[in-house]
Amino acid sequence: MVISGNNATVLSRETNVFHDAEVLAIVHRSKSKSSGLVSTVVWGWFGKNCAASDLEQRKLEELSKRYGTTVIVVEQYAEPLDMLRVLGNCLVVRQGKREHWSADNTAMHVVRSRRGIVFIDELELNVRNLCSGFSYCLTVLETIYVWYGCGSVASERKAALTYGHSLGENVVELQEGQDNGDEMFWMILGDDAFANANYWRWRPSAADITPRIWKVSEHTVQPVEFLKAIPTMVHLIDCVWEFFVVVGSEARAQRQNIRISLHVASELVKRVAWRRPYTPPIHVVVLPSQLPLDLKIHLRELDESSINPQGVPEHMNLLTVHEAYDHIRRTSWERFSLRDPLMLPLGIHPELIAYHGTSQFVPS
Repeated sequence: MVISGNNATVLSRETNVFHDAEVLAIVHRSKSKSSGLVSTVVWGWFGKNCAASDLEQRKLEELSKRYGTTVIVVEQYAEPLDMLRVLGNCLVVRQGKREHWSADNTAMHVVRSRRGIVFIDELELNVRNLCSGFSYCLTVLETIYVWYGCGSVASERKAALTYGHSLGENVVELQEGQDNGDEMFWMILGDDAFANANYWRWRPSAADITPRIWKVSEHTVQPVEFLKAIPTMVHLIDCVWEFFVVVGSEARAQRQNIRISLHVASELVKRVAWRRPYTPPIHVVVLPSQLPLDLKIHLRELDESSINPQGVPEHMNLLTVHEAYDHIRRTSWERFSLRDPLMLPLGIHPELIAYHGTSQFVPS
């Protein structure tokens, strides 16, 4: 059901198609095979761009009471597995409001799979959102291009083709490396660089292609299902062929947490290197920063705008492990190195800079 104010409108079709500007109620009644008892679950899904008020929250609570349960609040990108199973193991999330969306619009969708679930997410139409690791549906005029990246697995290819046919009849299939000559496809996307790291070719044959995430807080390393509160946290991400330590803009002075992340990342690489085609490198991303293209597309919840609250900068602040260790060991820097508050060395927050004489700043 679409929840708008005090109203709840039942969806009769495309029940696994959500829009990021809406609030939805998903009601599921099931009967236990062992006990014969009937139970009901009510999830309240909030799109990242919805304008929800107390009215929608009260309507969800009213619905859940009617079914004798309590509402489970779900944020976009953090959908629980049991809800996704109810939706048929496939979730489509489009941009904007449902009533304004049309299959005739020029649009770009990425098709990714994770733990047996297929996610189809609408993205901004830009070649920088294209990635060799996945499949895509691109709608241009009356043509639907279904593009298969070299790393796309069978479930993604099948879902992309099915979704493409749901958008229109004129479907053109393109295979990366074989059908690169379609002028309209590349004219619409543009000819800038896209996420086509060489390692994506190993994805279809890899035993495990699911990224792993840990948050490092209060000197502890805890596995998490989704990235949350990125600007204030230090996260470690295993992207199978690369490891990333992502340091939030408000966490850049958490030297001990950063040091732990670097150590854990190095130990994990030692453990998994024999199962990889090469030893995975470790990169350190210090926010505010643009994101490496291949990292950005690995995870649905990685959005450059949300992780850079003050705006996406024009630079990428990327360090190697050795550079990161060198930064957090140092206690003084030349004035030149600290001239840009958006590009400070790792381990320093702008509020911690103090004058010592006229030639140096020292983090206090």
